[in-house]
Amino acid sequence: MQFPATLTCLLLTAVAASGTQVSPVQKVIQLLDGMRDKGKEEMATEQKQHDEFTAFCEDNLRDKRRLIAEATEVIDKSTADIEKYEASILRLTTEIDNHNKDIESATKEKEDAIALRKEEAANFKDMDNDYDESVEAIAKALKVLKAQAYNRKQAATSTQSLLQESGSDLSLLQLTENSSPRESMQILASFLQQKQPEADGYTFQSSGVVNMLEDLKAKFLQEQQDLRLEEAKKVNAHSTTKIVLEGQIKAATASRDDKIGFKKSAAQKLATANGDLSEAQTSKAADSKYHKDLTAECAKKARDFRARQNLRGDELVAIQQASDIISGKSVLGASDKHTRLLQLQSSATALLSLSSPLRRPDLKKALDILQEAAAELQSSKLNMVVEQASSLMQQEPSGAVRTDASVITQIKNTMQQLLDKMNEQQQAEIKQKYYCDKEMGVNKLKRADNTEAVDSLDAEIDALSTSVTKLSEETAELSADITKIAGAMANATKLRLEEKATNKATVADAQDAQKAVTMALGVLQDFYEQAGKATALTQIESEDVSAEVQPQPYKGMQAAGGGVTGLLEAILEDFSRLEADTVASEESAAREYQEFMTDSKVDKADKETSLSNKQSTMESQNGTLAEKTTDLKLSEEKLAAANEEYATLKDECVGKSGASAAESAKRLAEIEDLKKALAALGGSL
Repeated sequence: MQFPATLTCLLLTAVAASGTQVSPVQKVIQLLDGMRDKGKEEMATEQKQHDEFTAFCEDNLRDKRRLIAEATEVIDKSTADIEKYEASILRLTTEIDNHNKDIESATKEKEDAIALRKEEAANFKDMDNDYDESVEAIAKALKVLKAQAYNRKQAATSTQSLLQESGSDLSLLQLTENSSPRESMQILASFLQQKQPEADGYTFQSSGVVNMLEDLKAKFLQEQQDLRLEEAKKVNAHSTTKIVLEGQIKAATASRDDKIGFKKSAAQKLATANGDLSEAQTSKAADSKYHKDLTAECAKKARDFRARQNLRGDELVAIQQASDIISGKSVLGASDKHTRLLQLQSSATALLSLSSPLRRPDLKKALDILQEAAAELQSSKLNMVVEQASSLMQQEPSGAVRTDASVITQIKNTMQQLLDKMNEQQQAEIKQKYYCDKEMGVNKLKRADNTEAVDSLDAEIDALSTSVTKLSEETAELSADITKIAGAMANATKLRLEEKATNKATVADAQDAQKAVTMALGVLQDFYEQAGKATALTQIESEDVSAEVQPQPYKGMQAAGGGVTGLLEAILEDFSRLEADTVASEESAAREYQEFMTDSKVDKADKETSLSNKQSTMESQNGTLAEKTTDLKLSEEKLAAANEEYATLKDECVGKSGASAAESAKRLAEIEDLKKALAALGGSL
């Protein structure tokens, strides 16, 4: 309670009892009236302060409940995210291990295929060289034999020479259709090293050997061609297998690397979720504590306010009663009805928180083969060969077909040229298929990789954008909360200073009032003491006066004085109690203020740390978002380029795939039929 200086002046005036027309009782009445007016004023002021403080409590408690609910939501979400990211990391770890096993297996299979291809290539090279050497040796042997193809004049016959020549032919007769190129080459080499004799009167009898060698040469050439075609097929199959394995390795590697990236991203998100969880738990604990403390403090202040208001009302009634008593004729019993002054406490608080052996059929059989095949396959090329062969064969009057060597050779040449051309087309088609398979496979991987990259980057960018937006909102809320806390602390400081000043003035006024009341009480006590002595003396001097004549001695307004004196003593006690209660209230308010400021500083520091962390995270995510956006643009450009490349390859490969497959199958059948026809004619030249 604060008493104005005028109250002190009123009390001091009562000291000068003599020489004034206002009595001490009147001064007490004036003092009581001033106390009543001041009590009403302070009661209204305290009501206004309590209304402000109640609004302050409601606003800050509402903010704290919001912050606690938001922290609870973050805790629930972070807990769910942690479980999700941990499961994702475990799944990705298993998938990465499986990709590593697939890569290792495909790599081993590729290495084995390369080793096998090298071995097959070396074997092919040896076999191809054997065929080249065998054909060359047969050509030399034919040259030697054909040089001996004439009859000699009769001369003395040398049995030894005949035997020698016959021996040479016999050595060649060791050759059979089943002889391998290397065996044939050894026999022919031995034949060519022998010195060929001159025998007079000898008729050349090695035509059969020459024919056999020619057939063998044709056989070897056909086998060599088949060997080369088989080698081409193996090369193509190896290339296809290699492409498939490389594609598998590349796809598995890309998928593994992507999942490593996803795992890293999940680990980062897991760390962020753990950080968010810890931060939210800390913030929730601090906000919950603050909310609890503030709720208790606000409830306490409300109870104290109601008690003070009740006491103030009672006090005003008591003051009025005291004033009425003193103003009346009798003041007896006023001290029993007087109530002590209400302890005043200012409220200051704050908040926050692939031959078979060849046989030589006649020409008609060969043409029958081609005619049947041409009809079955509807082949214009085989029909063309049959027509050319028919035009070369002229009918004799007897109707016999000409089968001289020149016609046979021309027909075989025609067949061989067509066969060579079709083989070239087949090889070209194989190369084209190899090219298309390879390029389409590589392009498919490109499109798949870039599509996956674009989808992944889109998802990451969406997640980052959402996170940045959320962080922006959270930092804005934290900034607002920090501003509120700072404002509440400033307001609490202002109220504390005002309360401190009020309490200081109240103590001073109570002390001054005690002095004044003490002095006034002394004046009255001195007066009545002196008055008592004076009347006693007069009575002694007038003992001779008759009792009937002598009036009772005047001792002043003793009864009234005693009542006023008792009231002043009660007032003095109330001022003393007011001083002690105000000092205790100041100490309690100072302690509550320090506790509030400590809680506010901790809450503000926690929110500033959280704000700084979120701003750093937001800055980092903005940088990552810019990088991912750039990566997305590059991936989209690569995907667009891969799609353009696919369109080109599709026109070049995919669009012709159906017709090419049918033509290829038909061509293979034509090649096989030409081979059969050539075999019927004795093989290729």
